[in-house]
Amino acid sequence: MCLEVLHVGRVYILTPGGQYNHLIFRRVLELGYEASMRHLEIDSESLRNAGAVIIGGGPGRLSLDNKVSESLKDVLINAQIPVLGICYGHQLLAHLFGGVVAPSAKPEFGPATIRVIERDELFEDVPNTFTAWLSHNDEVVELPKNFEVLADSQECAFQAVKNVNSMIYGVQFHVEVEHTQHGKQVLGNFLRLAKR
Repeated sequence: MCLEVLHVGRVYILTPGGQYNHLIFRRVLELGYEASMRHLEIDSESLRNAGAVIIGGGPGRLSLDNKVSESLKDVLINAQIPVLGICYGHQLLAHLFGGVVAPSAKPEFGPATIRVIERDELFEDVPNTFTAWLSHNDEVVELPKNFEVLADSQECAFQAVKNVNSMIYGVQFHVEVEHTQHGKQVLGNFLRLAKR
């Protein structure tokens, strides 16, 4: 299959070691974007030609160890490009911006019904409810300042969030797996922000 490459700068997928990060890479390529996988610890110079950044999932738990390198913190907080955090990446962004991550009252493993509560470009052409795949022991329990909720589920109040002042998004569910309905659409909606 031949895909047109959308030249908006490379999409950098920062991986904290999660099992699904290779799927994020694959989906980005399938959507027609250039992509590169890098370790989570990256400096701003290494992201010079980035059109977007995606932070994937991983086995780490911010509720147990919330130490994050200052260089990564600086890169993400000052990003002038779209940033999407998925699962652990979602929690990491919330933590970096001053939110609170804690053990989930009811950890979610497997399918859950996601309810879109705030229409945004991220959920364009996505129904108000859909089934998504989750795998997390921790969750965001308090949003940072200047973030708003876009979607929730029965067990998790912050399934999708957005920084109101920038193109920084977080989703607790895995958009990259086939088990998530409309996941590829959500990912494509995010990547289209990089074309602006």
